Amino acid sequence: MINYKYKFNKYLKKYNKLLGGSNTNDITIIEEDDTETEFAQKSAYINFGIGELSTYNLVNCIAVGGIFDCSGKQGSFLSHEAPADYADLFYKLKQIQNILEEKNCIIKNIVLFRANETGKDIYDNELTVEKIIDMVLQFCRINFDLESQVELYYFSALVGKCRKAIISPNNITTDLCDIRNTSEKKEERNIEGTFTPIVLENKYGDKVYQCPYKECLYKTGTGAVSFPNDLSYWSHNHDCINKNKVPVE
Repeated sequence: MINYKYKFNKYLKKYNKLLGGSNTNDITIIEEDDTETEFAQKSAYINFGIGELSTYNLVNCIAVGGIFDCSGKQGSFLSHEAPADYADLFYKLKQIQNILEEKNCIIKNIVLFRANETGKDIYDNELTVEKIIDMVLQFCRINFDLESQVELYYFSALVGKCRKAIISPNNITTDLCDIRNTSEKKEERNIEGTFTPIVLENKYGDKVYQCPYKECLYKTGTGAVSFPNDLSYWSHNHDCINKNKVPVE
Protein backbone atom coordinates (compact mmCIF):
# COMPACT_ATOMS: atom_id res chain seq x y z
CA MET A 1 0.00 0.00 0.00
CA ILE A 2 1.46 3.38 -1.01
CA ASN A 3 1.79 5.92 1.79
CA TYR A 4 0.19 8.54 -0.41
CA LYS A 5 0.02 11.36 2.15
CA TYR A 6 3.74 11.01 2.88
CA LYS A 7 4.64 11.06 -0.81
CA PHE A 8 2.35 14.00 -1.50
CA ASN A 9 3.81 15.96 1.42
CA LYS A 10 7.27 15.38 -0.06
CA TYR A 11 5.92 16.65 -3.36
CA LEU A 12 4.50 19.76 -1.67
CA LYS A 13 7.89 20.60 -0.16
CA LYS A 14 9.64 20.03 -3.47
CA TYR A 15 7.18 22.26 -5.33
CA ASN A 16 6.44 24.82 -2.60
CA LYS A 17 7.63 27.67 -4.81
CA LEU A 18 5.05 26.75 -7.46
CA LEU A 19 2.24 26.03 -5.06
CA GLY A 20 2.87 29.22 -3.11
CA GLY A 21 2.35 31.40 -6.17
CA SER A 22 -0.73 32.46 -8.07
CA ASN A 23 0.51 31.68 -11.60
CA THR A 24 -2.14 29.96 -13.71
CA ASN A 25 -0.28 30.17 -17.01
CA ASP A 26 -0.26 26.38 -17.23
CA ILE A 27 -4.06 26.34 -17.43
CA THR A 28 -5.86 27.59 -20.54
CA ILE A 29 -9.41 28.83 -19.88
CA ILE A 30 -11.95 28.92 -22.70
CA GLU A 31 -15.71 29.21 -23.15
CA GLU A 32 -16.68 27.04 -26.10
CA ASP A 33 -20.04 25.37 -26.73
CA ASP A 34 -19.61 24.06 -30.27
CA THR A 35 -16.02 23.47 -31.44
CA GLU A 36 -13.80 20.62 -30.19
CA THR A 37 -10.63 21.98 -28.54
CA GLU A 38 -7.57 19.75 -28.99
CA PHE A 39 -4.23 19.97 -27.19
CA ALA A 40 -1.01 18.01 -26.63
CA GLN A 41 0.81 16.59 -23.61
CA LYS A 42 1.90 18.99 -20.84
CA SER A 43 -1.22 21.12 -21.25
CA ALA A 44 -4.47 21.52 -19.34
CA TYR A 45 -7.73 23.25 -20.28
CA ILE A 46 -10.88 24.40 -18.52
CA ASN A 47 -13.92 24.93 -20.71
CA PHE A 48 -16.81 26.93 -19.26
CA GLY A 49 -19.03 25.51 -21.99
CA ILE A 50 -20.31 22.21 -23.32
CA GLY A 51 -17.86 21.87 -26.24
CA GLU A 52 -15.54 18.85 -26.21
CA LEU A 53 -11.98 18.96 -24.89
CA SER A 54 -9.59 16.35 -26.29
CA THR A 55 -5.92 15.50 -25.90
CA TYR A 56 -4.05 13.37 -28.42
CA ASN A 57 -0.90 11.18 -28.67
CA LEU A 58 -1.91 9.00 -25.73
CA VAL A 59 0.46 6.03 -25.61
CA ASN A 60 1.38 5.39 -21.98
CA CYS A 61 0.24 8.74 -20.60
CA ILE A 62 -2.27 9.78 -17.96
CA ALA A 63 -5.08 12.23 -18.67
CA VAL A 64 -7.36 13.44 -15.90
CA GLY A 65 -10.54 15.39 -16.57
CA GLY A 66 -13.74 16.35 -14.90
CA ILE A 67 -17.27 17.71 -15.27
CA PHE A 68 -18.42 20.66 -13.20
CA ASP A 69 -21.52 22.77 -12.63
CA CYS A 70 -21.51 26.57 -12.35
CA SER A 71 -24.93 27.86 -11.30
CA GLY A 72 -26.69 25.41 -13.58
CA LYS A 73 -24.27 25.72 -16.52
CA GLN A 74 -21.98 22.75 -17.06
CA GLY A 75 -18.36 22.66 -18.18
CA SER A 76 -15.34 20.37 -18.23
CA PHE A 77 -11.58 20.29 -17.75
CA LEU A 78 -8.81 18.00 -18.98
CA SER A 79 -5.07 17.52 -18.45
CA HIS A 80 -2.39 15.30 -20.04
CA GLU A 81 0.98 14.29 -18.55
CA ALA A 82 3.55 11.51 -18.81
CA PRO A 83 3.54 9.18 -15.77
CA ALA A 84 6.88 10.56 -14.55
CA ASP A 85 5.35 14.05 -14.44
CA TYR A 86 2.74 13.13 -11.84
CA ALA A 87 3.86 16.03 -9.64
CA ASP A 88 3.12 18.47 -12.47
CA LEU A 89 -0.24 16.77 -12.91
CA PHE A 90 -1.05 17.24 -9.21
CA TYR A 91 -0.03 20.89 -9.42
CA LYS A 92 -2.27 21.56 -12.43
CA LEU A 93 -5.23 19.71 -10.95
CA LYS A 94 -4.89 21.75 -7.75
CA GLN A 95 -4.77 24.94 -9.82
CA ILE A 96 -7.89 23.86 -11.71
CA GLN A 97 -9.67 23.16 -8.44
CA ASN A 98 -8.72 26.60 -7.10
CA ILE A 99 -9.96 28.34 -10.25
CA LEU A 100 -13.31 26.51 -10.14
CA GLU A 101 -13.78 27.11 -6.41
CA GLU A 102 -13.20 30.85 -6.92
CA LYS A 103 -16.09 30.81 -9.40
CA ASN A 104 -18.28 28.75 -7.01
CA CYS A 105 -18.31 25.79 -9.40
CA ILE A 106 -19.00 22.29 -8.10
CA ILE A 107 -17.00 19.38 -9.56
CA LYS A 108 -19.43 16.53 -10.17
CA ASN A 109 -17.24 13.89 -11.81
CA ILE A 110 -13.53 13.05 -12.12
CA VAL A 111 -12.32 10.87 -15.00
CA LEU A 112 -8.93 9.20 -15.33
CA PHE A 113 -7.90 8.07 -18.82
CA ARG A 114 -5.22 5.38 -18.77
CA ALA A 115 -3.77 2.67 -21.00
CA ASN A 116 -5.28 -0.77 -20.63
CA GLU A 117 -1.76 -2.23 -20.45
CA THR A 118 0.99 -0.02 -19.06
CA GLY A 119 4.69 -0.19 -19.91
CA LYS A 120 7.25 -1.75 -17.59
CA ASP A 121 9.07 1.54 -17.01
CA ILE A 122 10.42 2.07 -13.49
CA TYR A 123 10.94 5.63 -12.30
CA ASP A 124 12.47 7.15 -9.17
CA ASN A 125 11.58 5.51 -5.85
CA GLU A 126 10.79 2.27 -7.76
CA LEU A 127 7.55 3.76 -9.06
CA THR A 128 5.93 1.86 -11.89
CA VAL A 129 3.21 3.33 -14.09
CA GLU A 130 0.62 1.27 -12.21
CA LYS A 131 1.81 2.67 -8.87
CA ILE A 132 1.73 6.20 -10.26
CA ILE A 133 -1.82 5.65 -11.52
CA ASP A 134 -2.75 4.46 -8.02
CA MET A 135 -1.23 7.64 -6.59
CA VAL A 136 -3.25 9.75 -9.03
CA LEU A 137 -6.45 7.95 -8.07
CA GLN A 138 -5.70 8.54 -4.39
CA PHE A 139 -4.89 12.19 -5.05
CA CYS A 140 -8.26 12.67 -6.75
CA ARG A 141 -10.05 10.82 -3.96
CA ILE A 142 -8.46 13.01 -1.27
CA ASN A 143 -8.36 16.32 -3.15
CA PHE A 144 -11.77 16.22 -4.84
CA ASP A 145 -13.52 13.87 -2.41
CA LEU A 146 -14.70 11.82 -5.40
CA GLU A 147 -14.07 8.35 -6.75
CA SER A 148 -12.62 8.62 -10.24
CA GLN A 149 -14.33 7.12 -13.25
CA VAL A 150 -11.62 5.12 -15.06
CA GLU A 151 -11.68 5.12 -18.86
CA LEU A 152 -9.28 2.73 -20.62
CA TYR A 153 -7.68 3.47 -23.96
CA TYR A 154 -6.21 0.64 -26.00
CA PHE A 155 -2.96 0.57 -27.92
CA SER A 156 -3.32 0.51 -31.67
CA ALA A 157 -1.44 -1.96 -33.86
CA LEU A 158 -1.88 0.40 -36.81
CA VAL A 159 1.26 2.27 -37.83
CA GLY A 160 1.01 6.00 -37.18
CA LYS A 161 -2.08 5.66 -35.00
CA CYS A 162 -2.63 6.38 -31.31
CA ARG A 163 -5.47 7.32 -28.97
CA LYS A 164 -6.99 10.53 -27.73
CA ALA A 165 -9.15 11.25 -24.70
CA ILE A 166 -12.35 13.27 -25.10
CA ILE A 167 -14.47 14.88 -22.41
CA SER A 168 -17.48 17.19 -22.25
CA PRO A 169 -20.63 17.31 -20.12
CA ASN A 170 -22.30 15.22 -22.84
CA ASN A 171 -19.50 12.84 -23.86
CA ILE A 172 -16.68 10.94 -22.15
CA THR A 173 -14.81 8.60 -24.49
CA THR A 174 -11.57 7.74 -26.28
CA ASP A 175 -10.94 7.59 -30.00
CA LEU A 176 -8.34 6.48 -32.54
CA CYS A 177 -6.37 9.26 -34.22
CA ASP A 178 -3.16 9.92 -36.15
CA ILE A 179 0.08 10.43 -34.22
CA ARG A 180 0.93 14.11 -34.45
CA ASN A 181 4.30 15.78 -34.63
CA THR A 182 4.69 17.96 -31.56
CA SER A 183 7.88 19.72 -32.69
CA GLU A 184 6.08 23.04 -32.29
CA LYS A 185 5.84 22.25 -28.59
CA LYS A 186 9.61 21.95 -28.36
CA GLU A 187 10.09 25.26 -30.15
CA GLU A 188 7.95 26.94 -27.50
CA ARG A 189 10.42 25.81 -24.84
CA ASN A 190 13.20 28.07 -26.18
CA ILE A 191 16.02 25.54 -26.46
CA GLU A 192 19.05 26.83 -24.55
CA GLY A 193 21.80 24.36 -25.47
CA THR A 194 22.62 20.74 -24.69
CA PHE A 195 23.58 18.57 -21.74
CA THR A 196 25.02 15.08 -21.35
CA PRO A 197 22.68 12.74 -19.47
CA ILE A 198 23.81 9.93 -17.22
CA VAL A 199 23.20 6.59 -18.95
CA LEU A 200 21.81 3.87 -16.65
CA GLU A 201 20.00 0.55 -16.82
CA ASN A 202 16.84 -0.37 -14.96
CA LYS A 203 16.45 -3.75 -13.30
CA TYR A 204 15.23 -5.25 -16.59
CA GLY A 205 18.44 -4.26 -18.36
CA ASP A 206 16.74 -1.51 -20.37
CA LYS A 207 18.65 1.72 -21.00
CA VAL A 208 17.32 4.83 -19.23
CA TYR A 209 18.69 8.35 -18.90
CA GLN A 210 19.15 10.56 -15.85
CA CYS A 211 19.58 14.32 -15.57
CA PRO A 212 23.00 15.01 -13.98
CA TYR A 213 21.91 18.16 -12.11
CA LYS A 214 21.98 17.27 -8.40
CA GLU A 215 18.78 19.20 -7.63
CA CYS A 216 16.87 17.27 -10.31
CA LEU A 217 18.24 13.78 -11.12
CA TYR A 218 15.09 12.99 -13.12
CA LYS A 219 15.16 9.57 -14.82
CA THR A 220 13.36 8.79 -18.03
CA GLY A 221 11.34 5.66 -18.56
CA THR A 222 12.42 3.17 -21.19
CA GLY A 223 10.06 4.83 -23.66
CA ALA A 224 12.67 7.57 -24.14
CA VAL A 225 15.38 5.20 -25.35
CA SER A 226 14.52 5.61 -29.01
CA PHE A 227 14.31 9.39 -28.65
CA PRO A 228 17.17 10.51 -26.37
CA ASN A 229 17.30 13.95 -28.00
CA ASP A 230 13.55 14.57 -28.04
CA LEU A 231 12.55 17.17 -25.45
CA SER A 232 8.99 15.87 -25.35
CA TYR A 233 10.28 12.76 -23.54
CA TRP A 234 12.12 14.74 -20.86
CA SER A 235 10.91 16.42 -17.70
CA HIS A 236 12.89 18.22 -15.00
CA ASN A 237 12.32 20.04 -11.75
CA HIS A 238 10.90 23.49 -12.42
CA ASP A 239 14.24 25.12 -11.47
CA CYS A 240 16.56 22.59 -13.16
CA ILE A 241 19.40 24.18 -15.18
CA ASN A 242 18.87 21.55 -17.91
CA LYS A 243 15.11 22.10 -18.25
CA ASN A 244 15.23 23.67 -21.73
CA LYS A 245 18.34 21.93 -23.02
CA VAL A 246 18.52 19.03 -25.46
CA PRO A 247 20.02 15.81 -23.99
CA VAL A 248 22.83 14.43 -26.18
CA GLU A 249 24.28 11.03 -25.30
